[in-house]
Amino acid sequence: MSNRILLVDTEADLLGALAREIEAVGFHVEIVADGGKALELVELVSFDVVILEAWAPETGGLDTLERIKQSRPETEVIILTGCESADIALAGMQRGAFDYLLKPCDSENLLERIHRAQEKKEMGER
Repeated sequence: MSNRILLVDTEADLLGALAREIEAVGFHVEIVADGGKALELVELVSFDVVILEAWAPETGGLDTLERIKQSRPETEVIILTGCESADIALAGMQRGAFDYLLKPCDSENLLERIHRAQEKKEMGER
């Protein structure tokens, strides 16, 4: 397992804090602020998990999710949303998201989901 994580969100403060906490447990983290940049990076680099803002600028979070899964079906995607709408979570899961979290999320919960997503990816690679 490569331990590569991609964070996609417009909130720089949130991204920085999450990245530091994720890196502290041994992951390599890349950060981008929009879906277009995320798609470019996913084409170049294989990530274990992408943490994606539901409303990512440029391409839209759910469209970005769909395109990531088309390009790299083995990559697991966790949706971050500030909206407590079940519609967003359901739409994300229907488009291939592994899971979703409400913002702001605590790092312990996020790390647990990352580990579960990695386990699922690893099982699919066997």
